[in-house]
Amino acid sequence: MFQGASARIRGHIAAHGDEWEAILRDPGFSSRFCVLGGKLQRVPRGYDAAHPQAAEVFCAMQPFSAFLNAAFEGF
Repeated sequence: MFQGASARIRGHIAAHGDEWEAILRDPGFSSRFCVLGGKLQRVPRGYDAAHPQAAEVFCAMQPFSAFLNAAFEGF
C-alpha cells in the first residue's frame, strides 16, 4: 500500500517522540530554526489524540510539512 510522505513523517514522529522533542529543543537547531504554523482542527485519522506530539508539535509542523510535500505532487 502506498503511504504518502506526510503519513510517513507523522508515523516517524509518533514512534520517536522523545528524539523529535530533543531535536527541537537542541540549541543548535532552535537558535536557527523556528517551527511555527496554524493548528489542525483534529489529529489525523489513525493517530492517538492523546499522544504527546499529536497536538502541539504536529500541529506546529504541519504547514512546513505540507509545503515540502507539495514538491512531491505528481511524482
